[in-house]
Amino acid sequence: MLLLLALACTPPPPSALVVYVDPEDEAMPAIESFVRLLGDERVKVDAVGGSPDERAEGSLAVRVESSEECAECYLLRDADGVFEVEAGGMLGKQYGLAHLLELMDYRFPHPFRTRLPGSLPESLDRDHPDLLTLFQPEQSQRGLHMHTLHPIEGLFGFWEADPGGGTDRVEAIADWVVKNRGNHLQWVSLDDIEAGDTVYEDWLARATATNELAHQRGLTTGLGVQLFGSGNLQQAFDLVDDASDETLWQEKMEDRWGLLTPAGFDLYSLSFGEFFGEDPATFIRALELARTTLSSKDDEARMAAVIHVGDSEDQKVVYPEVDGEEMIYYMLALKSDADLVPHIHTVMYYTLFDDAGGAYHHEDFSEHRQALLDLLAAGSPVAYFPESSYWVAFDNPVPLYLPVYVHSRYRDLEQIRLSAQANGHADLSEHVLFSSGWEWGYWQNDAFTLRMGYTLPESWGDLYRDWFAVDAGEGLRLAEAVVALAEAQHRGLIEARLAPYLAGRDTVMDIGFGAGIVAAPDRVELAELAVADAKGRAAFEAEVLAPLATLEQETAQALSRVQVPGLQSGDRDVWAQEVVDGIEIDLQRTRFVLALYRAVLAEDPAAELALADEAHDLARGVVDRRHADLHDPIGSTLIADDVANATIYDYGYLVRAEQLCFWERERTQAANLLEGSDELPPSCF
Repeated sequence: MLLLLALACTPPPPSALVVYVDPEDEAMPAIESFVRLLGDERVKVDAVGGSPDERAEGSLAVRVESSEECAECYLLRDADGVFEVEAGGMLGKQYGLAHLLELMDYRFPHPFRTRLPGSLPESLDRDHPDLLTLFQPEQSQRGLHMHTLHPIEGLFGFWEADPGGGTDRVEAIADWVVKNRGNHLQWVSLDDIEAGDTVYEDWLARATATNELAHQRGLTTGLGVQLFGSGNLQQAFDLVDDASDETLWQEKMEDRWGLLTPAGFDLYSLSFGEFFGEDPATFIRALELARTTLSSKDDEARMAAVIHVGDSEDQKVVYPEVDGEEMIYYMLALKSDADLVPHIHTVMYYTLFDDAGGAYHHEDFSEHRQALLDLLAAGSPVAYFPESSYWVAFDNPVPLYLPVYVHSRYRDLEQIRLSAQANGHADLSEHVLFSSGWEWGYWQNDAFTLRMGYTLPESWGDLYRDWFAVDAGEGLRLAEAVVALAEAQHRGLIEARLAPYLAGRDTVMDIGFGAGIVAAPDRVELAELAVADAKGRAAFEAEVLAPLATLEQETAQALSRVQVPGLQSGDRDVWAQEVVDGIEIDLQRTRFVLALYRAVLAEDPAAELALADEAHDLARGVVDRRHADLHDPIGSTLIADDVANATIYDYGYLVRAEQLCFWERERTQAANLLEGSDELPPSCF
C-alpha cells in the first residue's frame, strides 16, 4: 500500500523542454536548427523572447545567455530549476546546449540518427562536476575532412547533389560536427566541374549554399585541391594538368582558382598526389605560385599543404640538389616560403609514435612526428591530419570494426602534449581528421576525436564509458568490452603487424605490390606460404598465426562480455547492437583468416576449410543484420554496386562489405590452391 501511495504521489516526468534565447541573439538561427535536428518533439525553442518563469507546467527550461568568455567557451548551471548555458559566441552556445542535453542522456552518434532519452529528467545533480565549470577548447581548430574522392556519405550533398533535394544532408552533417564540438568541415574537389553543360553552375550554387549553411552554424569550411595532374589518380580537381610547361602555370592556376573561390571557402588544402612527384625545384615554384594566385582571387583564404607519407626510394628527393638534404618528397612543402599551414598526415590507424607496419614503405612515421614537433617548438603554424578510416580494402569495406582508431588518435594527442610539456613549447592547436565513412561504428572515431580536441580526457576509454553510460549495466559492459578490444587490436594489428591479414587485398593492390607501389602493408599470401620451406613455415606460425590466435581469443572474450543470453538483436538498443555486430564480425574475420592459413599448413586442409566456411556463413548473417539497419537514409546507395558519381568508384563504399568480396576472393584463392579448383577470384576493386 505504501508503495502504491508513493507511486501515486510521484510527479510525472517533464513533458517538454523549452530553450529560451533572446530573439536578437545571433545564435538564434543556429539553435533553432540545432533543436529541430534533434528530432525530438519534446524540445522546442522559444523564439519570441518568453521568460522561463512563464513556462508551461510540466516543462523544463533552458536559458541561453551571452557571456564575456571566449566564443567557444561555455558554462552550465542549474539556477533554481532553470538550466542556464552561458557562452561567449555562437559555437559556445551550441556546445553548451549539447553538453547540457548529454547530461539528460541525449547522445549524438551519427549525423542521421540521434539517441533520445526515454524521458526527460526532473532535475540534475547540482553537485555534478560539469556544472559551474568553465569549458574552453584546448585546440583552436577541430576539423573533419570528408574524403569525397571516395563514394562515402559526405560525397552526397557536399559534392554530388543531395539525393533528397535541398540541403538536408549538409545541414545534418554540419549539425553533427557542431554537437561533437567541431568547428571546421572540409571535403575534396573533383574534376567533373570542368565537364561543360551546367555541371559547374549547378556545383557552384550547391557549394555556395553549403558554405553559407555551415557558416550560419559557426563552422569554417575547406576544400581539398590537388596541385599537379601527374599525381592525380582519383579524378581530383587539380591546378596544373601538365607541369612541363611552366609558362602556362599562372594562367591555368588563376583560371582554376577562379572556378572555386566564388563559393566562399575559408581554407584550401593543397595535396600533391600519391606515389609520383615532380622535381624539387619545380615543386617549390609551383607551390609558391599556387599560394600567390589563390591570394589574387581570395586574399582572406588560408592555405594548407598536406605532408603525405611515402618512404620508397622513388619518393625521396634531395633539396637543394647540390649538397642538399635527402627527404620524403612531400616534406618539400616545409621548405617553401609560401604562407601556408603544413598538415602532417599519417595513414590508417597508425600513429606518430608506434610501428607503421610497412604502410607506404614506412617502418614508422618518425620523420612526420619530428617535423610536427619541430614546427610546434618553433612556434610555427602546423596541423595534424591523421585518418579515422582508410576505406580501400582495409577496414570498413572488409568489413571490420576497429575502435583501435580511437585508441590511436588519443595516443597521438596525448604523446604530442607530453612532448610539448617536456620541451617547453606550445601544444598542438590544429587538428583535422581524414574520414572515409561512418557505418560499422566508424562514427565513433570521428565524434570521439572531435571531442578530444575540445577536451582531452584523462583516459581514452572514458569516451566510451561516458557515451554508453546511458544504458546503465549493459552500457558499462559495452564500453569495457570495446576498450579491451581496442587495446588488443593495438597489440595485435600494430605491434604484432597483423593488420594486412585482417584487411583485404584487391587486384589493383596485387599489381601495385608487384611494381613496388605499397599503400596498405604487405602480407604473406596463401600461395607464398604454400611454397615456403620448413623454416619459413615455422617462422610464419610463430610470428603470424600465434599472435593472430591470441587476437582471436581476446576478441572472443570481448564478444562474450556483450552477449546477453536470450536477448535477440531486435530487442537491443541500435547502438548496442552495432557494437555487438562489430565485435562479432571481427571475430569471424579473424577465425576465417586463421583457418585459411592453417589449411595451407595442414596435411589435410578439409577441416580448416570447413571452419573458414563456417566463419564466412556467420559473417554473412552479421552483415545482413547490420546492412538492414544502416544509420544513413541513403544506406541502400552505400551498399549498391552501381552508383553513378564523379569519383572513379562507380559503387557505394560498403558494396564490398555487402558482398563479403575480400572473403570470397581469399576463399577462391584457397580453393584453387588446395582443392583443385580453377575459378577466377573476384577482383574486389
